[in-house]
Amino acid sequence: MRQINQTKIFVSAERHDETETENQHRSTDLHAKLENAGYSFRYVDGCYSAAFETAFCVFATPGQILDTIDDVVTLAREFQQDTVLVVHGDNAAELVAVNTTCSAIIGTFQTVEHPEPGEDCTIADGIYYVVR
Repeated sequence: MRQINQTKIFVSAERHDETETENQHRSTDLHAKLENAGYSFRYVDGCYSAAFETAFCVFATPGQILDTIDDVVTLAREFQQDTVLVVHGDNAAELVAVNTTCSAIIGTFQTVEHPEPGEDCTIADGIYYVVR
């Protein structure tokens, strides 16, 4: 039997061209917006293009998945992000470009002991997740 998990959307407010202090402010602002919108979420660490950043894992409510994705994409656009990662219930990982209508399934979201050198990853509770 196939395991179905809750859909999750990963988003960050940080930008590599900003200072650490500015990125902390951006993450605090995104946290507040997610909280005010009533979303269930948690902090995670992300590694994108070999740089670590604070990110958020937003849990989509069944029956409101598309609305949640749209809302998180809108927030990502507000914070000048290029993409969000949507992990569907079957762990299919979809990269959604926030400034276009383009998206693509890019692999499967999965745990690994350690990511490959230079591989983007998410870290939650000491567990590494990658898309392969």
